[in-house]
Amino acid sequence: MKDLLPSVTGVPHDDGDSGDVEKGKRLVRASEASSSPQSPEMEAFFQAVSEIKHMLAHIKEQQENLKGMHEKSKASTRMEDTKRFAVDMRDVVDDVGSTATHAKKQLEALDRLNREATGVPGNEVGSSNERIRSAVSMGLKKKLRDLMSEMGSLRQRIQKENREAVGR
Repeated sequence: MKDLLPSVTGVPHDDGDSGDVEKGKRLVRASEASSSPQSPEMEAFFQAVSEIKHMLAHIKEQQENLKGMHEKSKASTRMEDTKRFAVDMRDVVDDVGSTATHAKKQLEALDRLNREATGVPGNEVGSSNERIRSAVSMGLKKKLRDLMSEMGSLRQRIQKENREAVGR
C-alpha cells in the first residue's frame, strides 16, 4: 500500500518498523531535546526568576490570608479574639513587607546581571536572550508593583472598616 500521508501533510515517512503508517514520525518534546542546551547565564537567570516568582506567590498567598483574617476578626465578638487577629494581621503585613523588600532587591540584582550579560557573546543588546531577559524582568517588576498596590488598598480598606467598627 502506498503511503500518502507524507505527501499531503509534509510529515516524513517513518522507516522504522512501527507498523502504523498514519502515525508519522514521533514528535520530540522540547524538554526531551538536548540539541540546543541553554547557556549557563540563562540558566542562572531563570533560576533567579524562579526564586522571585516564589516570593511573589508568597506575597499573594499572604494577602489572601490577610483577607481571611480580617473577615474572621469582623465576625468575632470577643475582645481577646479580635486582639489576637489584629496581632496576626500585623505579623502578616510585616512578613509581606519584608518579602517584598527582598523581592525588590532580587529584581535589582537581576537587572545588574542583565546589564553585565550584555557583554557576553550571544547576549548583546537586541539579541533574543537580551530581549527575553528584559521582558521577563519588566514583567516581574510590574507584578510586584501591582501586588504591592493591591496590598496598600487592602490595608486602607481594613483600616477604614476598623475605624467604622470602633465608631459604632
